[in-house]
Amino acid sequence: MENNMPKERSALPWLIGCGGFVLLLCVVSVVLFVMYFSVITDSFSQSFQDFDAMVDEDWGGDWGVLAPNEMSDDALAFVEDEGLVQDGETLLAYYDKYEDRSEVAVLTEQALRYQRQGRITDVPLEKVNKIKHHEREDWGEIVDVILIQYDGGQQMKVEILESEGGVTFHKMLTDAWKEAKGQK
Repeated sequence: MENNMPKERSALPWLIGCGGFVLLLCVVSVVLFVMYFSVITDSFSQSFQDFDAMVDEDWGGDWGVLAPNEMSDDALAFVEDEGLVQDGETLLAYYDKYEDRSEVAVLTEQALRYQRQGRITDVPLEKVNKIKHHEREDWGEIVDVILIQYDGGQQMKVEILESEGGVTFHKMLTDAWKEAKGQK
């Protein structure tokens, strides 16, 4: 007697085929992701390079606290044109807060001048009574806050990101003040 029952087929070839297809999909997905990420990263990197080139071209790249030897010709001309360094003074440090010259601090051996939107606050170092310094955090960055007390209680505040040379400016200011007071 013959068995008229259909033979059972093995599921193994079907599982191998599906598994191979899923593996192929995973490999293709990873390759496409890597290619896409590489394109995005290159594009992102290029946009930063373009931005840096634009900033250097537009503003001369005068970022952070700078000594005169680090300043562009444009920045030096700006300081002179705005009267931020007087005749007979030596420029010690320059800081452009927004890199657009709308808020600038200039330190000479005789004075600290702060220009904000065309208005200049001029503080002769010999009239400075006290310099205080503390740090605060702003959007994840450390900001050096320098408070200068002068002329019977008046104050000037200079805020500089630590990454842009806040500590350096504070040290240069303190040294120039001590020298102006004859305390060096």
